[in-house]
Amino acid sequence: MTSPPFRRYAWPGRAPLPPVADDPIAHLRACHARIRDHLALAHRLTAPDAAASPASEIAAAGSALARYFGIALPLHVADEEESIRPRLASGTELGPLLDQLGGEHAVIDDLLDELVPRFAILGAEPARVAELTPARDDVTWLANLLEAHLVLEETRLFPELERLLSPAARAEILAEQRARRS
Repeated sequence: MTSPPFRRYAWPGRAPLPPVADDPIAHLRACHARIRDHLALAHRLTAPDAAASPASEIAAAGSALARYFGIALPLHVADEEESIRPRLASGTELGPLLDQLGGEHAVIDDLLDELVPRFAILGAEPARVAELTPARDDVTWLANLLEAHLVLEETRLFPELERLLSPAARAEILAEQRARRS
């Protein structure tokens, strides 16, 4: 078996993300692509053969996962909960959908509370990678939860955002997204 390809996650020097159009929905879609990308990395890092990879690559992957799921993903959730939800919760028929998505955020957050510290440990102590292999079931569960959640957003929420949000509301949301990341 070949070792998992962790090289593209090495820091510094990771290629910058492609630019995203100045539209908050495009930013959300780009976040979804990054979520899927990091879930694939988490699967590789929890694979039984991950220990065959160079320690520097394991450390970079662990650090990348801890950063993404501990910092970037919560920003994405804040975009949805603090910028999108208040604008759509009243005056639309989306209340039940927004409630469901919010409940899913809580379940995902609980699982990440267990996984992020494990990824951070690998960032500092890559030799402990074999200890992470049992977390593969948690990563699979996280991937299944997130994939169902992302598909629901992409098929039901995003079309409604495109339909219901005015250009002014989109500009406000985009400004809020950028402010969270500055």
